Amino acid sequence: MKPGSGNQGHNKSGAACDGGGCQTLASARVAPDVLIEGQAMNATVRYKLTTRNVETYNGFRWLIGEWVKTDGDGPLCTKHWTHWYDSPEVAALLNVVHGDYIGPLCWRGETRGKVLYDYNLKVGVTEGRILEQVPLPEIGIEQRVEIAIRRAELVCDRATFREWADGWLSHRDRSAAAADETAGAIWLPPPQQMTLAEILASLSASASAHAAAYADGALSAYDAAEAACCSEYATWDAASAIEYAAAVGVDLPPLRDAIFAVIHKET
Repeated sequence: MKPGSGNQGHNKSGAACDGGGCQTLASARVAPDVLIEGQAMNATVRYKLTTRNVETYNGFRWLIGEWVKTDGDGPLCTKHWTHWYDSPEVAALLNVVHGDYIGPLCWRGETRGKVLYDYNLKVGVTEGRILEQVPLPEIGIEQRVEIAIRRAELVCDRATFREWADGWLSHRDRSAAAADETAGAIWLPPPQQMTLAEILASLSASASAHAAAYADGALSAYDAAEAACCSEYATWDAASAIEYAAAVGVDLPPLRDAIFAVIHKET
């Protein structure tokens, strides 16, 4: 699904389910998802996005306070799991590459049962219920780019990328030209000479640079339509960079903490 297409949750062509709308990197992952077996004794607070009609994929309607149960017998993004986030901030950042809901509602809920972690980006559980609507945080375009760059820095050690990233983060050079040049230079040597982990790290770095280029384009756009288009692509590329970094398979600091550090830092 390309940026701006949107998932409004009105596809009722099949049986209702909570999964299936995500844009995941399952085919490119180094390590598998982590499954925790057994029934949780106590419910865990997590957060969920839905459409304005309180629906998820395939038109599944959520009712406040009502438990939804699935079997956990398949992969994420299917009817076998209900899908959640550990914080509203992570949900806001990754919606574009997961549910891609337009104007989503964010819900605090309780989950229990089997748990399937997707590199700590999203969580699948076999039992969950929504309890109350909570505000969905606003994350600015440049904040998204910064988060993406900082995640890419954790997995990509290319000197070209590091030098550009330092310039962007220090406000020395945030031009689209510099970002585009870096995105291309990251692919030397070519992918054929890289390991899978190196390819994923390079994809993360390249996507963060593309996000920065689109962010600059949004600031210098001739009109509102062009600015909106650039912002959509920046949002998509930033989220993709974060997913690629997670897929490398190394232990990364919690994404929630990384988001907090950026959106709550003193200026």
